[in-house]
Order: sequence, then structure tokens, then C-alpha cells
Amino acid sequence: MLACYLMLIKKMSVKQIQSAFGQNYLNSLCPFRDAGIGRQDFPITVIDVLRGLMIGITYNWVTADRFRELSSLDCSWIVPRRILACASPCQKFSKEYPS
Repeated sequence: MLACYLMLIKKMSVKQIQSAFGQNYLNSLCPFRDAGIGRQDFPITVIDVLRGLMIGITYNWVTADRFRELSSLDCSWIVPRRILACASPCQKFSKEYPS
């Protein structure tokens, strides 16, 4: 999250973030794993996420203001008006157990 903040708000590049955090540290982080029970077919590393974010920033698909637009929903535009990522379905809780 800090690296994404540095890219989006402080305008740092992927290389600057790799230098600031240290390449060895970033490589030591476990790749993303889907919560499913199948095998891991496509591990996504922090560097992969940062490179994707940089593409989004370059094409103006990702801005700080765009995050505020969908803040009341549990979803985000991946590619504006084309691909929307939504949260997984979950059980609604009663008033006793707010979600």
C-alpha cells in the first residue's frame, strides 16, 4: 500500500520504489495467492502490481480522485468503464453483527 501511495501521490517510479525498499526485500515477499483451493497458476508479485499501477497512471486510468468515486461501494474500476473489479459475495449480517 505504501508503494502504491508513493507512486500515485508522490509520483515515484517503479525503479525508485525498488531502490527505496530494496530489491531483495521486495523479492522476499510472497506472491499473491487467490483464496481458492486449486493450484496457483498465476502468482502476482508486488513488482507486477506496481508495474500495472504505473500503466494505469500513464493512461490516466488511475488517479487519486478515481478512488474516491467508488469509495462507498466494494468495487474498483480496473480499466475505466470497461473492467470493474468487485468484492467476492458474502453473507449479510444482522444488525447485531454489522459487516
